[in-house]
Parts: sequence; structure tokens; C-alpha cells
Amino acid sequence: MIATTEQLIISGVAALGLNTILSSWLTLFWQRRSAKKLRHEEYKEARYMCIILLMHGYLFFESAKPELIKRGYENLKSEKDLWELLWAEYINSYLYASDEFIASFIKFIMRPEVGNLHRTALAVRKDLWGRRTKIKINQAPPPMKPPSFEAKASSV
Repeated sequence: MIATTEQLIISGVAALGLNTILSSWLTLFWQRRSAKKLRHEEYKEARYMCIILLMHGYLFFESAKPELIKRGYENLKSEKDLWELLWAEYINSYLYASDEFIASFIKFIMRPEVGNLHRTALAVRKDLWGRRTKIKINQAPPPMKPPSFEAKASSV
């Protein structure tokens, strides 16, 4: 059976319509998926930055207190309060963090020291940006002591 010109036109329009619908649907699906992934990455980055700040605060509680308060953590009155917040962040990290981050974070919680903070920061770097490093933990700089502003003030 030979198709008439009308049938060919109708078939062409139908195919074009289906193609447009399919193309629109795929575009919408891709945009929603990309937006969801972007929100996830932004959330993860914000959580990681807070956790690193809290870890630093736990190691250097007294000197880090002003920064913690400035960032909205004025309810942290003791190192115990900060440890409990770190524990809650650890549990929450199962929702978004990489396995490597979770493993290094629990090591810090169980043994808070600068080396474990550095390991966790490197896990964040790898998870967020996929960047490995050749820096070894024993090559990382020692923790800085805040400068003594009293000594500067007395010399002026």
C-alpha cells in the first residue's frame, strides 16, 4: 500500500510532535537532576565548612570561642557542649558525606588532635573537588599559637 501525501504529512507532524515532547521531557529531567545535585553539593560544602570550624574550635577552645560566637555558636559554653555538637554532626554526616570523610571524622572525635583535623580537611578537599594531594600529614605545619597582643601593646 502506497502512503498518500496526506498520510506522510500527518506522520511527519506526529513524529515531530513526539520528538518535541520527548526532548522537552528529557531537558526538564536533566535540569531538575542538575539542580538537585547542585543543592546537595552546596549543602555538603556548608556542612563541611562548619565541621572544620567546630573541630578547630574543639582543639583550641578558648582562643576559638570568639570566632564560634561570631558564627552563631554562642550556646557552646564548654568543650563538652562542643563535643556533643561534633557527635551530632558526625551522625548527620551519614546523610551526605563520603566514607573517607566519615572515617577521618570519627578518628578526630575519638582522638582530637591536629593530625586528625588535617586528615579530615584533606577528605573534604577530595570529596568536594576530587583533588588528591601529595602533602603528608607529618609535613603539615604545626598548630599556630595566637599571637600575644599584650606584648605588642606594651611595646608601643
